[in-house]
Amino acid sequence: MITGFVVAQNPYHITIDQSSGLPANAVYDIFQDKNGFMWFGTGKGLSRYDGNFTKTYTSDIQTAKSGSNIQQDKYGRIWYENFDGYLYYVQNQKLKTFKQNKPLGYFRYGVTDQTLQIIEKNGVQLYNLKTLNPEKKIKLDLNHISFIFSGNDKFYIFDKMLYEIDRHGNVKSYAYPEKFLEEFSAPIVQKKGDDLVIISKFSKKYCYFKNGKFILKKFDIPDLDFVQNIAVIKDNIWLCTTKGIVKFNSITGQYKTYFSTKNISFIYLDQQENYWISTLNEGVFFVGNFDSQIITLPYKPTVLANSKSHLYIATENDAIYSLMKNEPPKKIYTGKLNHDVYQIFADEKTNDVYFTSSIFQVNTAEKTTPINIGAVKAITKIDDKYFAYAASNISGVFGKNKNIESVWDDMFARFPKYEKDNYFSHGIIPNANGKSVAYNAENNIIYYGTNNGLITLSTTNKREIFYKNESLYLNKLHYFQGKVYAFSSNEKLYIINKSNNITLFSLKKLKIEKPIEKVVFQDNLLFAFTKDEIYEINLAKNKVKKIITLAKNINISDVRKCKGHYYLASADGIITLEENSPNTAAKVNLFLENISANDKNYDLSKKLAFDYQQNNIKIDFTILTSIPNEKFNIEYKINDAPWNVLKTDSQSLLLSALSPDDYEIHFRIADQKNPVVKTIQFEIKKPFWLNPLTLLAVGIILLSCVIFIYRRRLKTIEVNNAKLLHQLNLEKNVNQSKLKAIKSQMNPHFFYNALNTLQSYILANEKKQAIEYLSKFSNLTRTILEMTEKDEISVFEEIKALTLYLDIEKARFEDELSYTIITNSSSENDFLKIPSMLLQPFVENALKHGLLHKKGKKILKISFEKSNELLKITIDDNGIGRQKSGELNAIKNKNHVSFATKATQNRIDLLNQFNQKNIEIETIDKVENGQFLGTTIILTIPIKN
Repeated sequence: MITGFVVAQNPYHITIDQSSGLPANAVYDIFQDKNGFMWFGTGKGLSRYDGNFTKTYTSDIQTAKSGSNIQQDKYGRIWYENFDGYLYYVQNQKLKTFKQNKPLGYFRYGVTDQTLQIIEKNGVQLYNLKTLNPEKKIKLDLNHISFIFSGNDKFYIFDKMLYEIDRHGNVKSYAYPEKFLEEFSAPIVQKKGDDLVIISKFSKKYCYFKNGKFILKKFDIPDLDFVQNIAVIKDNIWLCTTKGIVKFNSITGQYKTYFSTKNISFIYLDQQENYWISTLNEGVFFVGNFDSQIITLPYKPTVLANSKSHLYIATENDAIYSLMKNEPPKKIYTGKLNHDVYQIFADEKTNDVYFTSSIFQVNTAEKTTPINIGAVKAITKIDDKYFAYAASNISGVFGKNKNIESVWDDMFARFPKYEKDNYFSHGIIPNANGKSVAYNAENNIIYYGTNNGLITLSTTNKREIFYKNESLYLNKLHYFQGKVYAFSSNEKLYIINKSNNITLFSLKKLKIEKPIEKVVFQDNLLFAFTKDEIYEINLAKNKVKKIITLAKNINISDVRKCKGHYYLASADGIITLEENSPNTAAKVNLFLENISANDKNYDLSKKLAFDYQQNNIKIDFTILTSIPNEKFNIEYKINDAPWNVLKTDSQSLLLSALSPDDYEIHFRIADQKNPVVKTIQFEIKKPFWLNPLTLLAVGIILLSCVIFIYRRRLKTIEVNNAKLLHQLNLEKNVNQSKLKAIKSQMNPHFFYNALNTLQSYILANEKKQAIEYLSKFSNLTRTILEMTEKDEISVFEEIKALTLYLDIEKARFEDELSYTIITNSSSENDFLKIPSMLLQPFVENALKHGLLHKKGKKILKISFEKSNELLKITIDDNGIGRQKSGELNAIKNKNHVSFATKATQNRIDLLNQFNQKNIEIETIDKVENGQFLGTTIILTIPIKN
């Protein structure tokens, strides 16, 4: 049975709300600036919308954020007023507070070409629009203000009379008609050309104010109880109410209500003639065309089919509707099991509708009949007798007219046949999950897409065909002009020609860059679904057209094109779009909005030059599109480098660690014919040390430093060489003095005296003394030779050598000589170091010049005494003294100078220089009562352990 009912019809719209980025769903005002950005006065502040992203401007010192009355002045500033009556404006991407006197409440302000007009106590204050400084005060007796309006470069105040103030501050006043204040106690005003349209919130009266006169009118609209705002667009007055928006034609008097369940606050027509409708609880509705509607059905549509005259709509609760143009939908079938209808096919010749929900059925003009096949997913017509079907578990053919002959009769007769209620079927492909089916009339082949691959059936055989020797798993098959178009489970498109050669169908050639998630075929059309758009591809002309940008809250399950309209099945109903709608193509523009260096913002209007350390550059840009949710790629290039693509949702370009140079960053919207290139130029300065003059100065300084260092180094080398030469000379002299000491130790007299003493022992036959003497002499000789190899020896070694020497010399003095050697601690003698062969010359002098001529007992004392870091060596004798010895030597040799004494003194001087020590010698003549009693020699040596 066919039943009719009334369905709700609203324009197809895109909703911009909190889920889309709005700060609040309460929106009070809408405005479009000169660049094309949409501005919304919301419950949480002033917001700018570019088609994809919302930017909200707030300030910490706002008394309230919610507001309305958005305007733009000639300097590009965007103004709005919060509901406390305070004004704010956006300049250079920042919300600024206007300095004004305390407001009387929320009264609209005015903006003219030269002034800003604000209601204040006792009149109207005019501010210079450029400087924003107070300029003129117009005194008026205002006590009953009902409305303020600014338009046509004039400022209107509805008080006890109407005041009109022009840009220069000239005031005109107009008296109201009789009963005007009573009937228009709460007026709302908009302009229409040079006139004003005035309506009353609480009555159906309205009037025009034209050339200083009031022309009263009345709305003939039932149920018009409360109007909260109006807009005048062309010849229509739009009445915004709590129960929708009413379009009233002021010429014909006709009206129509839209969005009857919505609380509408305002409607705005933008520069591209798209409509923006604000609500007080659901955000903003974007309507591209009021002729594009949403047909709301009781149940969610699932799939669509069409014949030449009808569109068939299947729904989720086992119901089917038919739709003809300019008529409401009619229900043609209702099931009892509430299953989704997921497959529907209309026979254009008979208008029979084949569909699948819980079972597979056919709806004719007379009745709906089940066909015992199973879960059919797709069907296609082969000829007047047969239909091919793809179903779960088995795929094949079915038919109704048994008496019609077909070229397929012999082939189908090979497969099992099932009959019921005048319908018969043949199961051809068992044990396979059929997904789609198509019939190519040119090569007479049926194509079945299954989970086991692509199976073909001709009038002679059945076989699987492959693509590059691999099975194909296809979800959709469609025949058009000798080719079968196929869509696979991995979202690729193929073309199968009549020779069964398979090729890929590339959509990139059609400039569809985004991945295809779903396809719908209809005759010569392929509808390609991406994540955000639906494209129509004409298979005959190989042309592509975008038919809709999908809103975030709309999910399209199917699409059909019928008689100049697109029909889209969505969760909200059937969306109808005109094929040639003037606003289907989005206008897009690119704006460079901000540049920052190391997170510090700079003015784009000025010449930009950054220090070398400010080399992390961020450029913010905005893509403005006239239709919400349109996505565009942005390309950029640096200087003459190749173009690069930015991510679709990106709104900034970050360039890190740029080198010093001049830069031109170019931006353009990708895939546009003759795209406009936006360029931003800046310089990153070289560090001061890379400046040519600085480099020259640094080069001179460095060269001077090199020369200075070279000369200083050369001087140092010369000094070091001189020191080294001096050291070598010292070392040579020390060694020579050492040799002289050896020479003095082993002079011929010493050897002669020693040999004479040995001879006397031999002649006296004193063998034992001779052997002992000879042993000591040999030991002394060996010790002296060993000491020549050392620069320093221990005190112990020195005492040993002195003992040997004195024992040998003692024999010459025939027991008249006695000597003693005294040390503090024998344990330290091994560690205390003194220059080798240093003491022997002093001991020799004591013996040779002091004690030799002494009569009687001859005494020699040698003592070693350690005190702190010094070793004090004392050589004391009781000889004749230096003076007497000198006199004797003078008698013998007038030019006598002791070789040993001189050599020893030279050696000590050299040691003091070479080792940087201070060996001191002190000679003391012992005198008592004018008599010389001997000599004491004291050597003070810095000790070395």
